[in-house]
Formats: sequence, structure tokens, C-alpha cells
Amino acid sequence: METKTLNIGINKRKNAKGETVLKRRVWLEGKALEKLGWVKGVTYTRKNQLLEDGFTLTKDSAGELKVAGGEGRPVLDLCGKYVEKALGAIGDGYEKVTVTITANKITITGKAAALMLPVLVKAMGVAA
Repeated sequence: METKTLNIGINKRKNAKGETVLKRRVWLEGKALEKLGWVKGVTYTRKNQLLEDGFTLTKDSAGELKVAGGEGRPVLDLCGKYVEKALGAIGDGYEKVTVTITANKITITGKAAALMLPVLVKAMGVAA
């Protein structure tokens, strides 16, 4: 098992009308995936968690989703409405995620940013 804390990225693209669309994105790649058997071509299913803010990816031979990437560099590019639904909208949701990778499942859960009260107090010009 491997656990990491990652920043949530933003995917910027143009839609059919030429408008800029921003979506939340979680990007996983590399050795942590590979050593636990999440290699290019492995199929899986995705399920949003009901009790926590996040989602799980479970290996499934009948799954419709596949690990992308190349030999020695598996990639999971998680970007869609499900990411925003689970982790919140840009500027209104989690800024980081905790990712736990096992041989059969990857759990991605929103992680609240640490509150830096002294910095906020100083920025607001308020005496502590």
C-alpha cells in the first residue's frame, strides 16, 4: 500500500463554442502505480464514495475504464464531472487529495488545507 497527498490540478480547454472550460483534475502516474500492478491496459471501475468526499477505482476485468500511459509509465488522468462532484468546484472545494493505492483499489479522498491563522491575521491587519 502507498499513500500520497497531491494537489488537485485544473484542466483548461475550449468547448465547441470556443469558450474556455476549467475542470478539476487528479493526475496519477509512475512507479507507485506500476509496483502495485496498475499498468497500462488494466481495466477498472470508478465509484463515488457516499460517506466521504472522494471516489474509488477498483480493478475489474469487465471494467470500461483503462489505465493509460506507456511501458514503465502508467497514467491515470482523472478529469470529469465526477471529480468536481466528489471534490467540489474550483475555488470552492478541496485543494488537495489523499491517494491510497493498493493492488486492487485506489482511493482518492479530499483533504482540507491546513488553516494558517497567523498568516490570515497578519494579512487582515488584525491584532492576534
